Amino acid sequence: MARIARNIELYNSAYSLAWKKISEPEKRELPDVALRLDASIRRQLKDGATEPLFIASESIKEVDEAFREQMKFGWKEILDYCGTRAKALYKISGRLVTVVYGNQTKTAQLGILPAEKLAHMLLRLMEFERQQSERNTLGG
Repeated sequence: MARIARNIELYNSAYSLAWKKISEPEKRELPDVALRLDASIRRQLKDGATEPLFIASESIKEVDEAFREQMKFGWKEILDYCGTRAKALYKISGRLVTVVYGNQTKTAQLGILPAEKLAHMLLRLMEFERQQSERNTLGG
């Protein structure tokens, strides 16, 4: 029980430190910055990290790297709801959102949903189609 309380304290301290150091442009351009911080901090705690300052520093490095990559190519990484990498990318081109997942690509037109939400929906659709294809191949 004490370990759980300590991890919660470490998480809150590291998250607060990291959030204060994330620049406003990064917060605007990376709509999933909170998920990235969460995933990074959780991973580090799971690996046994114990210093909030070092945890926050590593998390900031990961966010900065993601920001630089995004700005270089214009593609954004999709994280799933658990905060782990989904190995999918999306890009906004005018009113279109394109998602690349494995060897699949899907494009949809922006409507009332934000681009990030539409990309998540396309990813879920692609994963569903992949699972259906596997079931059909296995005869299930």
